[in-house]
Amino acid sequence: MLQCLRTFTLTGLFGVLIAVMLGGIGRMPAVAQTAQNPQPLVEQPAILSSELSPINRLLPLPLATATEVPALTPIYLDGRQLFFLSAPALEDERAVGQPPTAVRAQAIQTRLNEMARQLPRNDLNALPAVSVRVDEPSTLPVIFVGAQPLLTVTTLDAQFSGYPTPSELANVFKGLLERAFERYVQERSPAAFRQQSQSAFTVFAVAVIAQVFIRQCQKKVRQRQIRLMSDRSEINRKSLARTEASPTLSVSNDDVFESVIEQIRARLDNRQKRKLNEALRNLLWIAQIALWVASLFLVLNLYPQSRWLATLLLTWIQVPARILAIAGVAYLSVRLSSVLIEKGVFALQEGTQWAPDQSQRLSLRFSTFLQVAKGIAGSVILGISIMFMLATAGIEIRPLLAGAGIAGIAVSLAAQSLIKDIINGFLILVEDQFGVGDVIATGGVSGMVESLNLRITQLRDTEGRLITIPNSQISTVQNLSMDWAQVDLSLTVSHQSDLAGALTLLKEVATGLSQEAEWQRLILEPPEVLGVESLDHRGITLRLWLKTQPLKQWVVARELRQRIKFAFDQKGIEIGIPQEGITVLKAPVIPAASSAQVSGREGSTHSD
Repeated sequence: MLQCLRTFTLTGLFGVLIAVMLGGIGRMPAVAQTAQNPQPLVEQPAILSSELSPINRLLPLPLATATEVPALTPIYLDGRQLFFLSAPALEDERAVGQPPTAVRAQAIQTRLNEMARQLPRNDLNALPAVSVRVDEPSTLPVIFVGAQPLLTVTTLDAQFSGYPTPSELANVFKGLLERAFERYVQERSPAAFRQQSQSAFTVFAVAVIAQVFIRQCQKKVRQRQIRLMSDRSEINRKSLARTEASPTLSVSNDDVFESVIEQIRARLDNRQKRKLNEALRNLLWIAQIALWVASLFLVLNLYPQSRWLATLLLTWIQVPARILAIAGVAYLSVRLSSVLIEKGVFALQEGTQWAPDQSQRLSLRFSTFLQVAKGIAGSVILGISIMFMLATAGIEIRPLLAGAGIAGIAVSLAAQSLIKDIINGFLILVEDQFGVGDVIATGGVSGMVESLNLRITQLRDTEGRLITIPNSQISTVQNLSMDWAQVDLSLTVSHQSDLAGALTLLKEVATGLSQEAEWQRLILEPPEVLGVESLDHRGITLRLWLKTQPLKQWVVARELRQRIKFAFDQKGIEIGIPQEGITVLKAPVIPAASSAQVSGREGSTHSD
């Protein structure tokens, strides 16, 4: 895992390096208009033909006449930003459909692209001269490229650029344009093309090496996930052995959890490692995608012919990339908050040793609140992230928040069962009716509480089935592991057995079990033989109580029954068997009649 983290760190450093190299692209304007894409987004022929005369006389108006703060629009060449221009937002200019700065910048941008396409190839000495002249009617400096006017530098441009006069700003624009034209010609020379190709090959080679590192790290993450899944199966096996098997007969102490807290801690630790491993796997996928996307942008930015495409792609993915970044930060925040909450709960569990009699119950409550706290933290982070995403997408949040109250009333009426679930779940937590790790029976189902939050409770029965119950449907709960448990043993012996000897032997066997070191930690109090519980056709029923640790009553009861059977067999005490009695009654004796009486009866009958 450490090697995987080191590999991921190297990948992250490479990503940072690419981000630094792409910094120039990131500072490009939102709309790409270069020499390879000269068409303006909105045609303004009137402004193109008269940008230097009538309209420019309106530009140096005082800022007090503007109805809103003027915006700044960049001018660039070959995808590189040169300078910014501004214009006041006047009432009569709003009919154009675009901000005044965008209208003015489009006109200047189109003219600059046309001039760039007319520059000579491979001859820096033939470049047109860039000069600054003063326009007589407006006394404003005008920048010329050769004999063609490019733009008029206004007082508003100088104010927002931090220069005292338009003339000083015009000289700065003049130097920027001269260097931009020289770079425009140099980047299209054969030597520059060879250098650009070498840089593109280097970027591709570095990306391939980084891809190999990421692949190796992904392989290690998959192997670790397989080990964690195997550990989870082992934890489930030990959990089943803890409640279903006898430690003295079937499994060793190493294969059984010492307590419910150890069992819950092992499950949470395994789950935490699996979640972190999944987060690392997702980050590696994101790093892999970011690697090739950044490499693509870097290669496109190397060539002046394709730099406009990089700018355009950046414009398209700007908002989706921010939304994805917010989602990634939210995902990492949820994972980090889960880890921090678990660490805090484990620290509180360690502090419960000052109350040994209540330590286990307090630890169970901490484990229960752990899941609820993680759910609440995840919900808060999700809500905040959604608001940031909506704001990034340009959607107003305040009207949504205002309408959330009305929508909440409608949702509450339509989801009354959900509200009942949350209220009942809150009461379950506050009243400590049960918690994670308890064994409960409710509504005809029973099992160990594996998960509990404000809405649902999940039970795991003895057959491994996960039972999900809404909290609103939990009315009557039988908690079989609250503080302590008890073995309630009823044993039937035959009527011919020695009753006094059977009671004495039952007491001796139970007492001997409670005094053994291996079982003494599970049995809280000496056994209590209640005596004869009932007499019926099956035999004589004896009853015994034995108080144990929570969830240990089944293990102790199985061991106790086994020992009682061996002891009774040695003493010749028979287990009761249902008996039935059969009574045979003799038939009544009828005296035989005389022959004369028989003949008389026959004669009388014949005469009739």
